[in-house]
Amino acid sequence: MQKIMYSSDRNGSLAGDLKSPPWRADISAENREVLLQISAFIRLAEGFRLGLVKCNQPVQRRQMADLLKEMLVGEVQIQEVDLKEPVDDLRAAVGQLLTEGGQTGTGKRVLMVFGFEQSIPSEGSVPALEGLNLSRDLFPCDFPFPFLLWLPDYALTRLAREAPDFWGWRSGVFEFVPDRMLMTTMESATITGMYPEGLSLEKKKERLASLEGLVWDYSEMKRGERENRSYAAVLDRLAYLRFQLGDYPESRRLYNESLKIWQDLGERSGEARTLHNLGSLAKASNDYPEARRLYNESLKIWQDLGERSGEARTLHALGSLAEASGDYPEARRLYNESLKISQDQGDRRGEARTLRDLAMLAQASGDYLEARRLFNESLKIRQELVDRSGVFQTLHALGSLAEASGGYPEARRLYNESLKISQDLGERSDEARTLHNLGSLAQASGDCSEARRLYNESLKIFQDLGERRGEALSLTKLASLEEEQNDIKAAIDHITQAEAIFKLLGAGHHAEEARIQKERLGRRLGRPS
Repeated sequence: MQKIMYSSDRNGSLAGDLKSPPWRADISAENREVLLQISAFIRLAEGFRLGLVKCNQPVQRRQMADLLKEMLVGEVQIQEVDLKEPVDDLRAAVGQLLTEGGQTGTGKRVLMVFGFEQSIPSEGSVPALEGLNLSRDLFPCDFPFPFLLWLPDYALTRLAREAPDFWGWRSGVFEFVPDRMLMTTMESATITGMYPEGLSLEKKKERLASLEGLVWDYSEMKRGERENRSYAAVLDRLAYLRFQLGDYPESRRLYNESLKIWQDLGERSGEARTLHNLGSLAKASNDYPEARRLYNESLKIWQDLGERSGEARTLHALGSLAEASGDYPEARRLYNESLKISQDQGDRRGEARTLRDLAMLAQASGDYLEARRLFNESLKIRQELVDRSGVFQTLHALGSLAEASGGYPEARRLYNESLKISQDLGERSDEARTLHNLGSLAQASGDCSEARRLYNESLKIFQDLGERRGEALSLTKLASLEEEQNDIKAAIDHITQAEAIFKLLGAGHHAEEARIQKERLGRRLGRPS
């Protein structure tokens, strides 16, 4: 997308005559000047004036807004509106929040609005921008004071192009430059921090905004000024989070952008990691031939580099792919290759993980005795390592084995033991998976009321976490339960929701299964689905 060059504030020449706030040493001279320009704009404005503020990083946005308030304390009443969700009508949404918050007052006022970028995707139609053109003449009536709209670069670019009537009302456009020190801090927090599975949907969105802000800041830098290794690492992290949130097309785009950077840098380990992640994404989309191709490319690089741990991980992933394809002998061969490397390297966690998956393969092959032996080997290593998350995974798998063997009391005991660990660790995704399995166990035991309660608990957690795949699976189980109880309308509603999510994820096999179930339910209801 071609970048629009923004005009400077028409009142900027007066900024140097105004008093300066107590500057912090880590604020650049360029950003100090921008703050002075905004303060001049506010002090000189009479009635409605539209100021557009470009700042990519949410943390920097907050930092600059707080400094601006320090500059104007005692002179201007500053009111803030933070839009937490996308809106179609900016004017109405801001007006409603001001009313609900009781934000009124006398004297000189200024309104700062944050979060509107959530209503402006990087691609596709944007109803919110179309509405700005139509409602622009109402803004001076509703907001007879300066109106500062804070946006990242991409959103401001789309606003300029697609809401030209509203854009024409601007009295100033103010651009903060990326803060290198802040970018370094945010890289450390978002790249080396915990994986996002256990975060709430709200926290995932906050991390998403921070990572996207970093990407936009990097994209503005000249190639020679940009630390491309850090840029590629941020892209990888953002791609992983998009994958967790179910946005597979955007995740794929980001991984491919990162892959190109690693290849340009000649960073073969980064290239191998990203190829591996693209393989996992293809597998999740049920594109097994593409997943196999990508995993094999990654494997070849690990072998060329002599990086045995990377080789073991990718062999393990290829084993999982072979298992998903129904080729159990090939899966067993690959798992055993991975296991041997982990044992040679003294990688006890890798050894335990592969023993668990060999156990699951034995279970799938009907060899329950061998499965139990391997699970217990894995569990012993996890316990020796005091790896509670690993203990959870193995107990959970032992519960699944007991359920498959018809040992429902033992399965319930193991699931409840693993549930307690997931709750103690605060691992909500694991908690949801176990509640889901306990629901399946209750359904198989004929306790439909308990099954419904457990499925709904699981569904609520998956929705809170934004884990769309888990949400769709819980909806599918609810539909099957409702079909058993002849509540066909409710079953159709839930399976329709699940089908839509599977389609969004690109999970064609699951989507097709949901479609067939929906058609069958429609016939039972006596009408087309």
